[in-house]
Amino acid sequence: MTSHVNRTPLYRLFAIMFLLVVSAPVWAQSIIPHSTDISGNIGFSTLDGIDGDKHVNFGFSGGVNLSDRTAILGEYTYMPMGSTSAYGVSVSGKNQLLGAAYRVSFPTSSHVLPYVIVGGGYARVTASGSESGITASASMNGEYIGFGGGATVFAGHGWGLRPEVRWDRLEYSYSGERTGQSMLIATVSAFYQWGGRAKR
Repeated sequence: MTSHVNRTPLYRLFAIMFLLVVSAPVWAQSIIPHSTDISGNIGFSTLDGIDGDKHVNFGFSGGVNLSDRTAILGEYTYMPMGSTSAYGVSVSGKNQLLGAAYRVSFPTSSHVLPYVIVGGGYARVTASGSESGITASASMNGEYIGFGGGATVFAGHGWGLRPEVRWDRLEYSYSGERTGQSMLIATVSAFYQWGGRAKR
């Protein structure tokens, strides 16, 4: 039997969060140069897994806004790859990405700032199985690189949401062979920035 995730509540959550931010009373907001920025995100990816090609993913990032346009970030993404059971055998998988990213924003007169982003780093996919109390696992290590875009949407002083879409290419090495996959990932993150030197 294959397990599936009910994604409808998450879609509704994304819609509610976006509407709250857009409708919130917002005064002049901008990215503060040299401020610290942290965020947590949730989304969906199209990477093939044990139970299909769409999976919920979670992650977080943190970094420094070098100016009101550019930022450097460290990022981590965790993707459960699903699970399945048949004839007493259970198999599950997960994928993890750990890397860095560079974001370039385009300041506007509103509280919505579009941006583009590029990133890359370490990738690891792991599969584990069990039968009659005996477990085994295997993993592949590799790297990823990707690019995409989104928008910083301020909802208050120093905080808000970032909807983002990225395309990533994952490459793995296993027993001397190379294999790869492409992934489209859509996320919504809640962010907070503090410190730095605001423009006068």
